[in-house]
Amino acid sequence: NAHAVRDDAGNILYYEGTAQDITKRKSAERALRESEERYRELFENSKDAFYVHDMEGIYTSVNRAAEKLSGYSREQIVGKHFSEFMTPEYARQVQRQLQKKLESAGETTYEIEMITRKGRHVPVEISSRLIYENDVPVGVQGCVRDLSEKKKAQEAARNYSRRVIEAQEAERRRISRELHDQVGQILTAVKMNLHVLQHKCTQPEILLSINDNLKVIDEAVNTSFDSLTRNPHDEVSEEMLNAALNEKLALLKEFADL
Repeated sequence: NAHAVRDDAGNILYYEGTAQDITKRKSAERALRESEERYRELFENSKDAFYVHDMEGIYTSVNRAAEKLSGYSREQIVGKHFSEFMTPEYARQVQRQLQKKLESAGETTYEIEMITRKGRHVPVEISSRLIYENDVPVGVQGCVRDLSEKKKAQEAARNYSRRVIEAQEAERRRISRELHDQVGQILTAVKMNLHVLQHKCTQPEILLSINDNLKVIDEAVNTSFDSLTRNPHDEVSEEMLNAALNEKLALLKEFADL
């Protein structure tokens, strides 16, 4: 900032002025430009879709990932309302999330389905926050993450779990049938032998014991392994099978002691 000092005739005598060191200001401006460039680079090259829309819900900027995810070009998205890229139900949800941000001034994360240019419904997770200027909210910045692969993995895990349960149930039924048949054959043989003894025995005390044991055998055959079949989703363990076998073996031992 300088000016010329003149004499009465208008001739320049000398110049005078002031100088100000603007090194810090220039450094700050350079740092700001570099920060903006890094932000733009991150914004453009992110694998997740990023967007900015104003408080009316009109998109003002999107990155390349948003173009790829939606199938629309940047020019086709900017200037459009967010409701044009989802069903009315999800548009109402986004509006509720915007109201929530205004009330709590925090970030919100939620899931919706967006509709691509080809009409495909894509599950996405949105994390968004308000943009402020002079402490006044002027827009929303959001990150959109495609959940398609995650949803597929979850469905595959559910299918695998269902197949495991079905395999366990089939194995449980097979073991139960085999065990039932084996013990049932033994109990039937014991019952036949008791009937023979019943016809040959004349002692009232022994006949009474035989009749009691025949009733026990009938009850055991009719309710055999009820504990194994009570819940079709229970896993058959070795301990359960051993318990069932020990119960029947104890019963057979009792008959052998007659």
